[in-house]
Amino acid sequence: MKIYLNLLPEEQKEETKKRKIYKNLLHQEIRLFFPLALFIAMLAAVNFNLNIQYESLQLATELKDTREESQKLKKFEESFKEANARLSLLSSVKEKSIHWSGPLIELERAVPEGIYLTSLVTSDYSVKITGKAKNRDELRSFQDKIKNSECFEMEEVPLQNLVVGDDSPFELEFKVKKDCLRKG
Repeated sequence: MKIYLNLLPEEQKEETKKRKIYKNLLHQEIRLFFPLALFIAMLAAVNFNLNIQYESLQLATELKDTREESQKLKKFEESFKEANARLSLLSSVKEKSIHWSGPLIELERAVPEGIYLTSLVTSDYSVKITGKAKNRDELRSFQDKIKNSECFEMEEVPLQNLVVGDDSPFELEFKVKKDCLRKG
């Protein structure tokens, strides 16, 4: 058995005890601090990793939404292109179409009472009319109205029309101006 003699004064004994307690406390705090610091570091790393994954998930969702919207926009663009193509086709057909209503109204105004039309034949822009004239003066009046019309061009008057008598058949050929046919 060993016997320990403590020759230190009481104040130093107290101080030595306090140092031992302080040392033990310091060792215990260090032992607790490192695992706690390691745990906090791990939590920070997990939090960082989760934030990165969350942001990438948000970007993927936004990208998916953007793709869907771009696909919708492409569908709209295609339908607009198709509609525009149809409209341009319709407008070109309308521009190329011939409207005979204007020239026919003009012809109706030009026909005097003594003229009876029996046929009207069209080919492209030319018109051939046959009918009966009550007398030569009315036929000449009819020919003059067609010559002076803004819609018609008569190049020559057939000679047989000039020597007609009463109730004689006649035949006229003239062209309709393109501008008159395009009005609609």
